[in-house]
Amino acid sequence: ITAVTIFLAVTMYAMQGQISERFLAFVDIAIASVGGFAANIPQLSGKLKLESATTIYLLTGTLVVLAPVMRTLTESYSDDTVTFLVMLLCSLHLMFHEYRSIPRSILSGSLGMFSLNAGMFASILVASRLSSDVFVFEILGLSTLLLVCFPLLRQFLIRESEKQNVMLAVVMVSLAFFLLL
Repeated sequence: ITAVTIFLAVTMYAMQGQISERFLAFVDIAIASVGGFAANIPQLSGKLKLESATTIYLLTGTLVVLAPVMRTLTESYSDDTVTFLVMLLCSLHLMFHEYRSIPRSILSGSLGMFSLNAGMFASILVASRLSSDVFVFEILGLSTLLLVCFPLLRQFLIRESEKQNVMLAVVMVSLAFFLLL
């Protein structure tokens, strides 16, 4: 819930011009760096580091290429329609998200993928309302970090360190409350 709240709040601030592209880029890089260190990526073997770097480069390249397309995706739709779809998709994301660290069944894994797809499509719709390609790229990067990487980090921390998991939860709840003020 906090990841979705943070994502939507940051996106609204970007739409209203209250945060700059440079600041949002800093936030994306900071979240990725802190998440990488929390997940012990520096401790991984050379092969896993290379695979992680390759995945990051491919994702970044894809987002750079698709940002101009994503920005114009919903030009012909009204703001009310896009807002309704975003709220619907975010609600579906939250309802079907797998909150356990170990899925109960194959069906729950499918529901987790449905949740992820709903969240990512909501972020694409929100990003399509932004004013620049750079903002679209940064918001889609932020949504990937918060909706894809953050749950993986939480599952890792649940298994590895209860203390770090609680600290992360406190930081996320505090940040969400701060952004909503």
